Amino acid sequence: MGSITERFVLPARYEIRKLEPHHNRWALAILSHANIFHQELTDVLYPEDRVARCYKLGQANYTIDHCIKSGYSFGVFDTEFRYKREQSAQKGGELYWDDRDLDVTELQLLEQMDFALVSVAMAYDPIDPFDHTKLGPLMAAYPVLGHIAVINDARDSRPEKERLPKGPGERLFRAGTATRVEYEGHGLAKGLAHFLMHHVAQLGFKGVQVDGMHHAIKKIWLNSPAPFTAKLLGEIDSADYEEEVAGKIVKPFFPVSEPLIRVWVSLVPDST
Repeated sequence: MGSITERFVLPARYEIRKLEPHHNRWALAILSHANIFHQELTDVLYPEDRVARCYKLGQANYTIDHCIKSGYSFGVFDTEFRYKREQSAQKGGELYWDDRDLDVTELQLLEQMDFALVSVAMAYDPIDPFDHTKLGPLMAAYPVLGHIAVINDARDSRPEKERLPKGPGERLFRAGTATRVEYEGHGLAKGLAHFLMHHVAQLGFKGVQVDGMHHAIKKIWLNSPAPFTAKLLGEIDSADYEEEVAGKIVKPFFPVSEPLIRVWVSLVPDST
């Protein structure tokens, strides 16, 4: 894996590593903090009780477990990270969230993430799909994820039979990415995305499917590095999306303008 990592222009202090089971809570904390406090759609949908929601999302660990066990989820580690607590240094990192403390601030939650993992990219092989009976805690904590999946399924331009793999090691589904806010602007998400494309291409995968609800995700994945090619399978601006609720047409995400997208990146010619 080292030879692949060296292709990516990240500052020297950062390393891309495969996520292991003991990284679960850290990865989930990064994703939870980013989605609850730094996602515009959250501002509209869930403006109240954000700390409680962040804790709740941070405990919905099934999908993260599944992605890590798949072996296709990676993170960026800061090799120069300075621990805030001696206990963290001794243990190689620690998360200090206490879901009884609802008075904590966004910044304090960030400071309690005392570990060197700073950016994550979750993925899995859909030949081994999520068990939907285990998604309840995630959907209760952050139901917009299920909402976006339904929207993207409806707008996917491919016939349904072409969307799923025929065997293992054929398609990779991305299942979430986030970077800690104090590490944004260093190209970590882009580096992880490009790394993942090259890594799974070497393993024989035909392509990667990505759902997103952010301009940065669209920019990264639609500008995939050669020789890979990207195709937009479906898109709608969140501000324009309409649906019927109780007999009325509503715009649930208005006024936030973010691209709700599904992208397919072909790792071999003519894959779909």
